[in-house]
Amino acid sequence: MFNSLYYVVGMMLARMRREEGQTMAEYGILLGVIALVVVVVAVTLGGSISSLFSNTSGHL
Repeated sequence: MFNSLYYVVGMMLARMRREEGQTMAEYGILLGVIALVVVVVAVTLGGSISSLFSNTSGHL
């Protein structure tokens, strides 16, 4: 059983080491993660940022 597990892990590591055709997929994943972080931050802090700008413009 461990031999097959070692084989699968070895094949996955070998596949991860190959670099052909990975850059576009990596950029896509990176862009998706960045977009997800921006959306989460905007939803989480949206109300407080809006009130901050409202208070600032009211004091001006």
